[in-house]
Amino acid sequence: MTKINQNRAQNPSFQGMLHLTKKASDNLNTKMQKLLFPNKRLKVLDEYDKFIRTVVNSKFDVHVSELPDGHMIANVSNHGSKQPIAYVINRNGLLSKLGFENPIKFMKEAFKKAQKSK
Repeated sequence: MTKINQNRAQNPSFQGMLHLTKKASDNLNTKMQKLLFPNKRLKVLDEYDKFIRTVVNSKFDVHVSELPDGHMIANVSNHGSKQPIAYVINRNGLLSKLGFENPIKFMKEAFKKAQKSK
């Protein structure tokens, strides 16, 4: 399976960007590997591709990083600004550890919150 690379998730020729730290991309790859069903994994990868296109064609930047306790956080800000508009923390729950939870979902939730706020 192709790994998610934090450097390829951004495209500066468009407006919005998706920024992943190294730890966040490693954590995301680990969660993708844990997905139990191959069909679900393909569906999540397709969602991730669509999410990247949505972010790139928007006026928002999404910053994803890992917290010290292993949870992940997605901060959304206006393009070029460091002031966050919305954020969502993805907690490592039982469903996530067993491979039943969509690891992309929290980024999409943060992005939707930002769209609603502006």
